[in-house]
Amino acid sequence: MKPIPHCLLLPQEILTEVFKYLSPTDKANVRATCRYFKDLVDHPSLWQNSTVVLRNISVLNLKFWEMLRKRRICSVEVKKAGVKQWKKLTQSMPNLVAVTIDANLKEDTLQGLRSLVHLQKLHLKCCSGLIDTEIVKDVVSFRQLSHLTLCKVTSIRSPALICIAQLKNLEALTLHTKEGLLPEEALQYVLFRLPKLKELSLTVSKMNKARLSSCFTLLDCRENLQKEPACVTKLHLERLDLIDCGNTSLSEEALDQLSTLHCVGLWNHKKFLLGTEDILEVMLKKLPNLTELDLAWATSFEPYVNYIPSSLEALSVIGTKVSNSTLSWLADCAGKINHLNLKLSHGFDEKILKRFPDKFPSLKTLGLSNTTLNEEALLCFAKLRLLQRLDISNVQHLSQEAIHKFRVLTDNRVQVIQEDSLLSFKYCYC
Repeated sequence: MKPIPHCLLLPQEILTEVFKYLSPTDKANVRATCRYFKDLVDHPSLWQNSTVVLRNISVLNLKFWEMLRKRRICSVEVKKAGVKQWKKLTQSMPNLVAVTIDANLKEDTLQGLRSLVHLQKLHLKCCSGLIDTEIVKDVVSFRQLSHLTLCKVTSIRSPALICIAQLKNLEALTLHTKEGLLPEEALQYVLFRLPKLKELSLTVSKMNKARLSSCFTLLDCRENLQKEPACVTKLHLERLDLIDCGNTSLSEEALDQLSTLHCVGLWNHKKFLLGTEDILEVMLKKLPNLTELDLAWATSFEPYVNYIPSSLEALSVIGTKVSNSTLSWLADCAGKINHLNLKLSHGFDEKILKRFPDKFPSLKTLGLSNTTLNEEALLCFAKLRLLQRLDISNVQHLSQEAIHKFRVLTDNRVQVIQEDSLLSFKYCYC
């Protein structure tokens, strides 16, 4: 008789805790070894915050759906599905809480989701196939929604946009239009009638200062307020993302309404005129509670480093020029940053990276995917005592031997990410 492997003698609680640290691929490999591990890997505690990507529902069999039910999966992202497939999905997983549809939306798609009575988060990444009224008509039927994303909408006209105000439980709203133009009066109407709204993401490429500011300003119009009073007179936004905001700015009244912001994200932001204030500079100066800043595809980070608040805890600079001197200056004014993401950015080198343990001793996460990194700099990161996660995906000229040395130096306490993905963004951009 073969001896029982020592790992099988461990209590289930310890094995389950160990499996939590495995990637989905590693979990699948462990699951395939024996029936005992199969049952442990399928335990719901290992999949509580997981989103399953369904590329083609038509090829999935009953065993697959049973596995998802056993794991109590509550979040899915669908890449391809027809009418019959949507019915199969809703029947197999009636308790879904979050659904992301990353495929061309059809008129009957949302109707197929109506049986999901627990749905709270709905993310529609490609709405270009329908007009705004067709989309909103079905969306507002999910009155319990807390998160709503509408991307690649051709345009959103006032009557359709105003209907979103019916979703009183919304905490996060994303509106990305192809034309980059939103009716500001209708948007203002919606924002001041969503009392729980904390996060907002907008495409605003065709909005100037006056139009953008009016979205966040409650007009003193007594007649309208008497007819239909706003739910709130002061916005309580904590996060604001603006796409294609150009060189615009915000009025004092709008900034006052946005004083509760903790996080600001700007995508495709360009500073056209040096020496003039733009929206990011104004927000850094006049929003006192900022703790997180996301800047993507800007020309340079240098014009803003002087205005970075000392309270900043998280900074993401994607696809943007960041020089060694800029990083040194950043460390002097905000050296307590816990999370730093420099994915796809350029302009810095190994000299400054090797000084990160002294410059940014509080780092817990560091993103350097698609950047230049050598072995010497990598091993210096082992001195970052609080580091928990290091993303070095698509970093060239870094050997597996160097990564092994880093793991040994850190006793494997740091989660090293090496996924072969070009981009991994935190929130939806279309």
